[in-house]
Amino acid sequence: MKPDDFGEYQAMRAKGDSPESVFRAAEHQHDMITAVRAVRTVFGLSLAEAKEVMIRAHGCAETLSEYQANLLPALEWVLERDGKQSDLSGSES
Repeated sequence: MKPDDFGEYQAMRAKGDSPESVFRAAEHQHDMITAVRAVRTVFGLSLAEAKEVMIRAHGCAETLSEYQANLLPALEWVLERDGKQSDLSGSES
């Protein structure tokens, strides 16, 4: 398998483009996983940092923690709607 060539995105970084801009450009040409790999490689980010870039690039939240916190009410609503346990802490009632 040929390793990914992220030269185009390295050039974007060299010009001063943000990780979010590079992510959007990579996602436009590739899939989301490749875009995450691109920003990780080009900017030397951890997986968590790259996920945070993805979340900001999509405009979902400013941080991964904020994004994940916003998921809880929606999950609880779905569970309540479906008549299932709404305690997402892992305990059964």
